[in-house]
Amino acid sequence: GGEAQLIDAVTGHAPNAGHGTCADVPGPYTPPPPPPDPALVVSMVINPDGNSVTMTFDTALDIVSTPISPDGSILVAGQIPQTIVVVDTHTVELAMGFLLNVGDPWQIVSQPAWLYTPVANPADGTLS
Repeated sequence: GGEAQLIDAVTGHAPNAGHGTCADVPGPYTPPPPPPDPALVVSMVINPDGNSVTMTFDTALDIVSTPISPDGSILVAGQIPQTIVVVDTHTVELAMGFLLNVGDPWQIVSQPAWLYTPVANPADGTLS
């Protein structure tokens, strides 16, 4: 061995790990990746049966598990859906158990526990 190439700026000496003055020189900073953009609801359409709606998002959903247990994060006409079923990667169906009308309100009041994908909330609109 030769002398260390690191020099302590305070003492002007090479670090001495045994003495407790070892320099800690970090590497270049790598920022974490940005969080994904939240999924946005692009449509809430009443199904032909009249008591369920199809909710479509602008991005693919990453579901925690199925069957989905409604958790109160989504309300349709002020009520929690009875069941939520995955239709495809962008779409879920919410069964309400009562007749819905065009213009009834819907809301996302919090992040659904059954979704890994972040969802824009609060969000709201009316059924079509």
